[in-house]
Amino acid sequence: MPKLKEVLRHIEEIFDPALAARWDNTGLQLGDPDRETVKVMVALDPLPEVIREAAGKKINLLVTHHPLFFNPIKSLDLSSGEGLATALCIKNSISLYAAHTSFDRAPGGLNDFLAERLGIINARPLEPMDDNPGAGFGRIGDLKTPITASALVARVKKVLSVKEVRLTGEPDRKIKTVAVCGGSGADLLELAADSGADAFITGDVKYHQALAALSLGICLIDAGHRETELPAMEHLAARLREKFRENGWKISVENCLTEVSPWEVI
Repeated sequence: MPKLKEVLRHIEEIFDPALAARWDNTGLQLGDPDRETVKVMVALDPLPEVIREAAGKKINLLVTHHPLFFNPIKSLDLSSGEGLATALCIKNSISLYAAHTSFDRAPGGLNDFLAERLGIINARPLEPMDDNPGAGFGRIGDLKTPITASALVARVKKVLSVKEVRLTGEPDRKIKTVAVCGGSGADLLELAADSGADAFITGDVKYHQALAALSLGICLIDAGHRETELPAMEHLAARLREKFRENGWKISVENCLTEVSPWEVI
């Protein structure tokens, strides 16, 4: 069986850490590079309940989108939060790797997947990287046929399996050009409007950003941070399976089944 460092080298051929934002903490979070890897699980968040599921399945590499360690750590309480997650990983010999903004920005990554699922064609980075214009945050492209904002909302709800979204703008407005950014992408709102988008789909929209959308004349759909990212975890797992098969590795790759939303729609 390949060692962790070999597995990570091939993962990073798909989602290059050099694509990650400077403020991010993409990469290996916990683990011994010389440990053999035989079972992998993909999840959105490295929560204790997720790690417990991985332990029950004898997983030895957990690949998550969100990092366990994001800000500098001054102490670890092993009874909860980051500390408990760390303790569970060490106790169960689970390595942890985060494919965060490298997955967001990568060609064929989270945002390309999101654009494709929503029926956006000819998608290109909304905020291309200076040294790699094929990569970047967000995507912008066109719908095959213009639809109303309300019809776009219905499509978002169906594709992302969400019960409700928030819309800023006229429901009857015709939408042709659409920008997307999975997760928390409302900071790209003005860029989306300047790039000619009729609508922008993202999550974590703040009140004043919604007001700005009205002033900019762009429809803004807040479909949720988790909701715009979670479907891409299956895509991430599929990419890993394909890469491992190419190398002749019989490494099992599973999707997490225990992730739940922290929100309850009432």
